[in-house]
Amino acid sequence: MGSIVYPAECPNCGKTATFDDYYHTGELFVYCWHCGLYTTKLTAAFDTYEETKVGGFGIFSLTDKRGRTRVTCLNEYLTLEETEKFAELFNAEETDSANSYLVTYQNGQFTCLLGELPDDFLLSYKEFSEIPDEEKPAFHYIWG
Repeated sequence: MGSIVYPAECPNCGKTATFDDYYHTGELFVYCWHCGLYTTKLTAAFDTYEETKVGGFGIFSLTDKRGRTRVTCLNEYLTLEETEKFAELFNAEETDSANSYLVTYQNGQFTCLLGELPDDFLLSYKEFSEIPDEEKPAFHYIWG
């Protein structure tokens, strides 16, 4: 089964998202590494049969000192208890806090609660697409 993976504008936040189009089955998956949106669409002959949307409330990107990154997409607004749990993980000894962050997305605004966002994080899809390919970080070029 084949698919085409390409960057495009997130329908939720307008940043660069990853679109994974399984053209033989009519399935389209959208992952946004900015607002945390995950959607699936099942289509046939231009009619949408089913659409599922999860997340879109932000992400927690946690990188350990070995360079491994785990991204958690937020499926709803954060509670104080959840924020405290993320803060514990962020402040853990094995965490590379310089490359980790917690950002929420609500009412069209990103709010960084922990860490610092990457330099290109707040660029719109249009702004990001104008950066020459050779200057884009590899992760962002492939995944948005």
